[in-house]
Amino acid sequence: MKRFWIVCATGMLLLAASCKGREKEVTEINTLEDRIDSILASSVPMGPDQRSMVDDLFSEYEEFIRNYPEDSMCAYYLFKSALILDYNREYAKEIEKLDQLATKYPESPYAPQALVAASKASMEYMHDKQAAVHYLQQIKEKYPDSPYAVNIDLQIQYVGDDDGLLRAIWAQNGNAPDSTGAGQ
Repeated sequence: MKRFWIVCATGMLLLAASCKGREKEVTEINTLEDRIDSILASSVPMGPDQRSMVDDLFSEYEEFIRNYPEDSMCAYYLFKSALILDYNREYAKEIEKLDQLATKYPESPYAPQALVAASKASMEYMHDKQAAVHYLQQIKEKYPDSPYAVNIDLQIQYVGDDDGLLRAIWAQNGNAPDSTGAGQ
């Protein structure tokens, strides 16, 4: 009986230590995010100090995801790390993060948004129409009721042709610019 209580006490201590470690990491991430959000939102080039803070934040995201892979915050942190990679113009790595998010956390509200972002990055930055269509097809199949699936067949048909997509949507809805007087 004594051994049972020792095992229980040890388990409780490990659980408490794990929770404190998680909370410490979340606090560190939140502090860095507060300092960096305005930097990422501006179009001003970053100096070495700001670049270092962004790199630190990316590392914190990675550490949290590695240490707590089942945590509900992982999908959010993957999405935020993809945004940093987009900002740094590391598009192939950005797509990897977005794909990882959609694959590992398909129930997350960030999953369909990640697929849209992966499609956009694939087409606009990597010039890979096939990959862009692949991500849009996943939205159609996995998230048909998502707001991102609106006009998904047209999005797939006109991937890479934004003007064609817009014209097709207008034609489908019967409200082309000529019929409303817009664009004249």
